[in-house]
Amino acid sequence: MDYLIGKVIKIQNEEIILENNNQGFKFIFINLKNQKIVVDENIKLYVVDFETEFQKYSYGFLDEKLRDAFNDLVQIRTVGPKTAVNILEKFELDVWMQIIEKQDFEKILSIRGIGTFTAKNILFELNKKYFNYEFNNKQLDVYNALEKMGYKKKEIFSVIKLIDPKLSLDELLKNSLKKLSQLNYEQL
Repeated sequence: MDYLIGKVIKIQNEEIILENNNQGFKFIFINLKNQKIVVDENIKLYVVDFETEFQKYSYGFLDEKLRDAFNDLVQIRTVGPKTAVNILEKFELDVWMQIIEKQDFEKILSIRGIGTFTAKNILFELNKKYFNYEFNNKQLDVYNALEKMGYKKKEIFSVIKLIDPKLSLDELLKNSLKKLSQLNYEQL
């Protein structure tokens, strides 16, 4: 189901019940823009179904783009619904897209509940989805090596994207180090 149009029957805490064709549908309601909704009002609710091994949840959004961003986030294996909501509460959608495009690792780490591993996953997965950029295993190995050497994550991401991913692992690492040293020299 993409969306449901129905009459609001009940709003309680984070849940909303919509009636459509004499059937009641319960959703966890995510109203990030704090739009006012009223019982007995007809609304269009965009839906995401999220399933764990124990339960199935249905989330409802008044905004289609927020629903899509939430859905993209919960598709990442280390991001659950609470973390996705934390992200979308902290950043406006256009700001969030800029963070992903610029690979601003530090801003992602500033979100409550996100550690280094999850931040990497978010950047890798959403760059692939939104900007058609995918890191291969060699690039990930180079990333991990450079990170262990103490380079900033944001700089590593920006440099790795510039180098031909078909190079050997050694060449990738050498070229990355060369570009990182140029980048650091230019910043002086």
